[in-house]
Amino acid sequence: MMEFILPLYLAGLVGSLGMDLISPLAERLGYRTGVTMPLIGRWFIGLFSGRFFHADIRHTPVQQHENLVGWLFHYFIGGGAVALLFLPILWAGDYAVLPSSPLPWVAFGLFTSFLPWLLLMPSYGWGLFGMLGPNGSKPLIASPLNHLGYGVGLWAGINLLSVF
Repeated sequence: MMEFILPLYLAGLVGSLGMDLISPLAERLGYRTGVTMPLIGRWFIGLFSGRFFHADIRHTPVQQHENLVGWLFHYFIGGGAVALLFLPILWAGDYAVLPSSPLPWVAFGLFTSFLPWLLLMPSYGWGLFGMLGPNGSKPLIASPLNHLGYGVGLWAGINLLSVF
């Protein structure tokens, strides 16, 4: 199973790219979470000063390099979340090889919608599922759409890696 960690991490990076490709399309359709890279960076930088929860992160002072930090954190988590969270699924299923079918990857991608709903958005001060987020945001629909892109990217990444 340890041999799966690097391929899963690399597939997670491709999955993050898939999310980044689908997110603007979802926004054009009117489905956005309100989460932006600068806000992700602001939240992550705040962790180093012991600040996990915000009343509303949009009113927290802007941090130096928050956009860059947000992008780096996004890709770190996108890869790391797969390596850390998908491995138990593989162990439980007694997989000898990584699945090539899209179903487990897409299902896992959709499952990861719970991370922003139950962790990130509440820590932003936006409540469970982001229901107190910015006006016009639709996180109950936008998050699964974005994470669908993540799951498709995971599947594509795993299949691309199998070529090498």
